[in-house]
Amino acid sequence: MTGVSRDLRIVLDANVLVSALIQPVGPSGVIVRRILSAEHLRLVLSQPIMDEFRRCLGYPRLAKHLHMSQTEMDELFVSLEVLAEKVDLTGRETEAPCRDPEDEKYLVTAVVGHADYLVTGDDDLLVMQMIRHIPILNPRDFLRKITSYPSSFSHPETSRPPPSRP
Repeated sequence: MTGVSRDLRIVLDANVLVSALIQPVGPSGVIVRRILSAEHLRLVLSQPIMDEFRRCLGYPRLAKHLHMSQTEMDELFVSLEVLAEKVDLTGRETEAPCRDPEDEKYLVTAVVGHADYLVTGDDDLLVMQMIRHIPILNPRDFLRKITSYPSSFSHPETSRPPPSRP
């Protein structure tokens, strides 16, 4: 890239989204706040990720930490639908096997969505370290990478052109 910065495209695991709600001042919360404030971060999601996030929020053990009404949860999902770029995973699969087949949706979303990073707390994904050219980082390591963005931040592959928009 020659002096032109573009938004970083990131896929967040449902556990990162849940962590952001439980600990808004923790690394996951900081990432979500930066996305909400349009700080050069573009959230990329897919329907399977949204479905998992919705399922997680319905777990009784989380309800005691979240203190959210059903209306607030519905508003959260509408906000994510508007805020995020959604990619269609129909007929798509990844060539990289994951220890947990349930996590494949994150890998496919990252690849199909031309993500710059996949951010997760899931050891089954973190152990992979990368899918194609896309680094897989935990929230704390991702924040370390972007702390000085945009002045000294570089994309994982600076020669890769931004994805074409339909």
